[in-house]
Amino acid sequence: MSIINWKVGDKVVVTENSLETMKNGNRSINVYPSDSYLKNIKRVFEKKEVGEVTNRFDPGYEMTVKFPSGSFHMKDNYVEKKPW
Repeated sequence: MSIINWKVGDKVVVTENSLETMKNGNRSINVYPSDSYLKNIKRVFEKKEVGEVTNRFDPGYEMTVKFPSGSFHMKDNYVEKKPW
């Protein structure tokens, strides 16, 4: 998997594809993302909220994204670029 080079300030959304990536991660390990995380992020998806990358963690595959519903620590492939 290649690292997506998100930058602080990038506008992102949770898509059906990225939500599926999170669900698959939930099945492969028991700790991240948790069921409660998935429940909260699904609300973000359903509301079509736009988030903003507020922090990146080296080497770049994890970040914090602030949505109107709250901030989430995320893997780089948990979101996609805002298409509009």
